[in-house]
Amino acid sequence: MKAGLSLVACVLVAGGLGAAQDYSVVLPTVDVEGISEQDFTKGYVAPSNVEVNKNGLSIKETPQSIEAVDVQKNRNYGTNDLSSILEGNSGVDASYDTRGDGIKIRGFSVDGGDIYRDGVRDSGQIRRSTANIERVEILKGPASILYGRSQGGGVINLVSKKANFSPLYKLSARAGSWDRYGGMVDVNHVISDTFAVRLTGDYEQGKSWRDGVKYRNKMISPSFVVTNQDGTVSFEAQYTYDDAWRVPDRNPEKSVYDAMGISYNKGFAHNGDFVKDTLHFLRTELNAELVHDINLKWIAGYRKASQDFDNFFAGTYDVNTRMLTQNYAAQQTDNTTLSSTVLLNREFEGERVGHKVSFGYDYSIEKREPRLKYQRGFTASIDPFASSSSWNSARYDRVSTHNKHKAITHGVFIDDLITFDERYHLLIGGRYDWYEFKSTDINQNSRSYKDGAFSPRIGVLYDITPEHTLYASYSKSFAPYGGNGWVGVSTTTNDIQNLAKKQTNEQYEVGLKSEWANKRFMSTVAVYEIRHKNNRYNPDSNDPYLWAQRDEKSRGIELNLLGELAKGVYMRSSVGYMSAKTSGDEVYGYRNGLELENTTHWQGNVFLRYAYNDLWYLEGGVTAYSKRYHYVYNDAAKSAKGAHLPGFVRVDMSAGYKFSKHASMTLAVNNLFDKEYWRSSSRPGDRRSFMSTFVYEF
Repeated sequence: MKAGLSLVACVLVAGGLGAAQDYSVVLPTVDVEGISEQDFTKGYVAPSNVEVNKNGLSIKETPQSIEAVDVQKNRNYGTNDLSSILEGNSGVDASYDTRGDGIKIRGFSVDGGDIYRDGVRDSGQIRRSTANIERVEILKGPASILYGRSQGGGVINLVSKKANFSPLYKLSARAGSWDRYGGMVDVNHVISDTFAVRLTGDYEQGKSWRDGVKYRNKMISPSFVVTNQDGTVSFEAQYTYDDAWRVPDRNPEKSVYDAMGISYNKGFAHNGDFVKDTLHFLRTELNAELVHDINLKWIAGYRKASQDFDNFFAGTYDVNTRMLTQNYAAQQTDNTTLSSTVLLNREFEGERVGHKVSFGYDYSIEKREPRLKYQRGFTASIDPFASSSSWNSARYDRVSTHNKHKAITHGVFIDDLITFDERYHLLIGGRYDWYEFKSTDINQNSRSYKDGAFSPRIGVLYDITPEHTLYASYSKSFAPYGGNGWVGVSTTTNDIQNLAKKQTNEQYEVGLKSEWANKRFMSTVAVYEIRHKNNRYNPDSNDPYLWAQRDEKSRGIELNLLGELAKGVYMRSSVGYMSAKTSGDEVYGYRNGLELENTTHWQGNVFLRYAYNDLWYLEGGVTAYSKRYHYVYNDAAKSAKGAHLPGFVRVDMSAGYKFSKHASMTLAVNNLFDKEYWRSSSRPGDRRSFMSTFVYEF
């Protein structure tokens, strides 16, 4: 705390000194808000910089693949959850989990601890609303040098709509299939040259094409930004409240539906089933130029995410009794994060060598407290052919698990991009983390775990021409206590020394980043291999207390293209091939060589938009996945039966029209040809739906 107060004092003094000099700092919100949400080219113009790069390097200067996905383009189709927005991006497997986001990057889950909101870790079991999100940034591959612990597949950063110095006064209303309707207010008011405030609010409710499934979402987010006269010091603050309630779509698997011969439209939610996610997020950011060419950024965040669910789920079918037996669970989980990040960036040029140096220090306290009502074998048998109003099954009302987990982490890193003769670049850096976990269970059994980890990164870049940059990199990350991303240590596992080994993740990547036609469109092609060692995993989804260890490997190739191909013709495409498999499992050896669960070989989307003028646009696109891998295991027989989900190709279309400079409207059709497909083993994809949105700016 003393160090933090001293730092504030230094920044304020330095800011005062800087005010007398001709320096400037580019506010982080400017790049985000550079294009109006109603601009018909939005989502098809690649940013040169992204906030997920904490070291301030541009996309082209980073020897790893980076994607930035515009949210509004996806919300026009009626999608609000993060997994739907990332569907079809190269290397991304976005399935469905009603309790979380179900996202994997390059074969490995990011749900536990690799999702961030404006640079603050957005950890915990929760489905993330995007009602106040401007864009989603993906840094692919291990990123421990910037963020500390990581599962190694990649890092996702959600960039919020924040106060800035571009006035905006907008109202919008939307309505669509299945009684969906909602509205948003977004006001960004510039009070003076140095002070601006913003308020965004959103409400939506609706139903699903699946019987009994419905939802209601609420969000409000005020923010402000203040600067000194010459812009050398800026301070911004934002608070976001999200409330998402739903009757969950947590139904039996496809094979069970097929055995019953029941339409996929039928849902199996019981009366009283629900999931409720609540988020409180407070973030501040201080930017200052201390002395010439030395910039400081200090980000402080407080986040509390809570999930409360109580529902029946899944199920097995008995063909003789014609009864469906479903599982039951209820849980309340609180996830709290208090974090502080200090970054110092300096750029300087020598006679023949240039440097972009970044130094950072992170400190965080994370707490996770799950309270679970669960008993193995507690089930409910229902008549699946009857109306849901007849299902009055008893619920388990005793807390069986009440754990308290706490993690304290310190991390320090340094990164340097060295430029030789303007064409050759070497990025080299390293980070060291100190961390401590402590867990206490319902019986007051307690266990602590301390360790540290060094995470290096090295990359070389060669500018073949000013438009084309070839790169190669090696990066490493770690995940404490065998991975999984969750904060906590087992209080019951006897083999603590073996299962407590930290997971390490190494990536080798080679790629080419290019700009074409006078920077009208850009492309990235990347080839990679990621090696996971000592991954701690749960081999039996019906036994949450069983753990084993194995190694994993993924390798693939990705191609991304974004921009204006011809006059008025814009393209956004992302296509990838990946193979992710298991190895080194000594206990469940028969699983070695199998594809990782819920991964696919091919992922991709291609969208074309014609917007010759600013009056109207027409857009069409395809999202496609190959076969999604899923297995049914028989440990007694040491066999794994494939229950893979077939691949799919989905077509979406939208159109927009501006009635005036103030009013516009879009109409979008999701799943134009009503393709029947499955997003996960227990959730079919949405059937054809419509969404219309009316926007008025004044």
